[in-house]
Amino acid sequence: MRISNFREYASDPIDGDQPEILWGIEAPNGASGIWKEAAAGSIYVRRVAAGHVCEYMKAKSSNSSTDWVVTEGRILVTLTKSLFTDGGAAAGTYATGLVIPAGVTVEPFILNTTTAWNNNTSAELDVGDGTDADRFNSATAPSIFATGVVSGGTPSGTNPVATAATLTVTITGSSDFTNVASGTTVLSLRYRG
Repeated sequence: MRISNFREYASDPIDGDQPEILWGIEAPNGASGIWKEAAAGSIYVRRVAAGHVCEYMKAKSSNSSTDWVVTEGRILVTLTKSLFTDGGAAAGTYATGLVIPAGVTVEPFILNTTTAWNNNTSAELDVGDGTDADRFNSATAPSIFATGVVSGGTPSGTNPVATAATLTVTITGSSDFTNVASGTTVLSLRYRG
């Protein structure tokens, strides 16, 4: 089954328009287009960026940009050494460019390391917003020094997110980040409205 952005059925004479499932790449705007026409209860699946999908639900029909609310979002990023900027010390950072919207709560993320971050004696990963390096993980950063699946734990920073936050990943080793030869970790993060 494919999701269609075209109404397939006429309005019910008693119940009116039925909720729909819509899809697209733009942020929903209850004042125009398919978002204005959709009935309350409709769901909109948005591909925000590569590796970032967000789901909205139309909570009311007031022809306003606030008619649609975020219900859930998923971010999936494959992290490799080449993405990181060496800070000249033990840490390397990667500003993903992926934005977590305001008004959501970030849940514990999952890390799946398929290639260990080697040539150091440790490697820990923090997920933050560019200002607070570990905002979205527990105070103890999870290790990616060995292969396997680990949780980021309960976020230690401000949650829910009051203003939109750009996801930034920091990997810290025991010595200069330049010493890290390789590593591959998949970051899977979920948030809810």
